[in-house]
Amino acid sequence: MTQAISPSTGADPEQLSQKESVAARLNRGFHSQLQLVEEALGRLDLGEYGHCLACDDDPNTSKPLEAVPWTRYCLLSQEKATPFQTPDEIGVGQRI
Repeated sequence: MTQAISPSTGADPEQLSQKESVAARLNRGFHSQLQLVEEALGRLDLGEYGHCLACDDDPNTSKPLEAVPWTRYCLLSQEKATPFQTPDEIGVGQRI
């Protein structure tokens, strides 16, 4: 079987579809990361940057901000959450 070549691009449509799919996944990943960075900048403006959103501990003590400056949670809260939950969803460190 021969593949049809797109006259406008000179490329195989199946290859284009695969490239578009990869580009879309990368775009979603970059968009998600940009949102996290913007949230971190908002917390910085509010004076709340550097505190875990789940337990309010200072994540600077466990150093995740050095590796991922836009992180929302301390390492303890991240470890207690499953891959399908955020630390907020499981109530890590909620105060009574």
